[in-house]
Amino acid sequence: MKQLLLLCILLTFVFVNYSVAHELTPTYPEIKESHVDNVYVVDLQTINRREDVKYYEIQVLDKDMKPIVFATTDRIISLPHLSRKNFSVYVRKKDVKSVVYVCTVSKLNRIADDSAISVVASRVCSKIK
Repeated sequence: MKQLLLLCILLTFVFVNYSVAHELTPTYPEIKESHVDNVYVVDLQTINRREDVKYYEIQVLDKDMKPIVFATTDRIISLPHLSRKNFSVYVRKKDVKSVVYVCTVSKLNRIADDSAISVVASRVCSKIK
């Protein structure tokens, strides 16, 4: 029984170490008109606090977490550990009322070795005001 408890504590520390997520700010951004007619923009910044992840995918989602069409310079951004990146997301006027979340999702490397430990993917979202 003590061994099982010790194993559970050890696994908790391992998962807590891997679950330190990245950040996305502001938490509640405003969507504003851009310089292009019928296109709106959201400006965000992401910070990578994960040593095991170098790439993040940008997503725009509705209230049911379904994808919405958007534009940005890079859908997958390179973000080394402890670095920051500002980015803008552009949405068509007809989709603005449907946009609820802008998220970044960690992109994990595939590991061919079956003995490798699994890592936790993270999704961090900002909710549009």
